[in-house]
Amino acid sequence: MGLYVILIILFVIACFEKKRKTKELYFLLCCAILLFLACFRAASVGVDHADYIDVSLGRAYRFEEKVGVEIVWGWINSVLSKLQVRPLFTITTSLLMLVPLFMFIKKESSNKVFSLLLFLLIPTGYCFFLTGIRQSIATAFLLWSFYFVVNKRYVYALIPFILVAGIHASVFFVILFLPLIFINVKEKILYALLVVSALTGFLYRLSIFDVFSFITPYVGHLSYYEGYGSYHADEMMNLNGLISVIVPSTIFAIVAIKYGSCKDLYLKLYCCGVIGTNFFANVPMIGRYFMYFTILQIILIPNIFPRCSRIAKVGIILTISYMVLLFLLYIPSSTGTDQYKFFF
Repeated sequence: MGLYVILIILFVIACFEKKRKTKELYFLLCCAILLFLACFRAASVGVDHADYIDVSLGRAYRFEEKVGVEIVWGWINSVLSKLQVRPLFTITTSLLMLVPLFMFIKKESSNKVFSLLLFLLIPTGYCFFLTGIRQSIATAFLLWSFYFVVNKRYVYALIPFILVAGIHASVFFVILFLPLIFINVKEKILYALLVVSALTGFLYRLSIFDVFSFITPYVGHLSYYEGYGSYHADEMMNLNGLISVIVPSTIFAIVAIKYGSCKDLYLKLYCCGVIGTNFFANVPMIGRYFMYFTILQIILIPNIFPRCSRIAKVGIILTISYMVLLFLLYIPSSTGTDQYKFFF
């Protein structure tokens, strides 16, 4: 755990650096550290990491039923399995999930180290990437689809989308929200949805597959991931869990709406992710459906921070402080990344 404390302190210090060249160096250094730790971690770091390695080496067939759909992942696994080099799986997948993400941050963030700090702290951020490997790779590449759509290069946007659909079929869930490209949503509507969704998440338990049952006949591959909602069918999130899932991201969404633009696709997608997560927050793991959108907070918050009022800045800083506390208490232990070890 001490490793993460050091990383947080380093990132916070680097966030306040004002010289442009020095900030760029800090960003490269922080990226290098995160990449090094991911590439050379032991199989025990990450709940699912060892299982993935066993599948890659041909010792287990946990994901066999999905290979027919997730063709790209099947190809990656096939190549790595032929090489039979245990650390190569970890190094290759770490590069695939982190390098595209770092490049996206470099392209889109006005405070890149601030973005890395948020990426480290959020529940579906760095620690999750070390265990949810396939979905993390899909998330990193999907960000580039969003980037090309924002820049109206729609044909280019299809390339990473098709790629990630062959890695993790849950990405088809994103199709539901494509109309947002052409719809401008009013601030009042977004505020109202955020409040209603947060209250619903605290008070009721909704099944995502009941609500979105109309799409499963058309995107049947999503049924592979019903487990995100059914593994814990008899469990309810406790109050601490609900607060940690709902409150920080909702605060960020409210601030982003206030100081951003509702025409911004990143903002619309992020709000959809927060609203969706809030509505179904009483189901553990539900955030994985919406992480393709909620990860955009690592870009939105650093970009709007300079425009915020003093009160809003204090609110963001207090929220991040709360996220640090939640991170140190829960996230590494829940993802199996709290006892970091190198593979060598």
